[in-house]
Amino acid sequence: MVNEIQIINVLDEQTYADCHIEGSINIPFDTLEETVFDWDRNNKIVVYCANYLCPMSRLAWQKLERMGFKNIWAYEGGIVEWHQMGLPVAGSCSMEYLSKPTSKAAVGEKGTENIRTIGATELKKLMKI
Repeated sequence: MVNEIQIINVLDEQTYADCHIEGSINIPFDTLEETVFDWDRNNKIVVYCANYLCPMSRLAWQKLERMGFKNIWAYEGGIVEWHQMGLPVAGSCSMEYLSKPTSKAAVGEKGTENIRTIGATELKKLMKI
């Protein structure tokens, strides 16, 4: 855990291996429920995926919330925003999608208004970087 917060990349293993937030772990979305089943429901957790257009962080947040987790956030800017801001990453970061512009266009989709989100600046503070 990075400074008492668990940062989870919910993308597939190959995408995670190419580029991820330094200190984050990979739990692909399809295995999230079974992997965190016995975790403390008070753990601080941030889930992220590729970028604002990727729905996986929102879906992961909803799944964790249904499981009873209380301190969860979705970082919707994802690895694309993090990487483009020059923040600490691990991996070669060679996949093409990492250099494409991203926007907040998908944020606020119907049914996602109750999702607690976190931005890069807030996440940096939580991670103490």
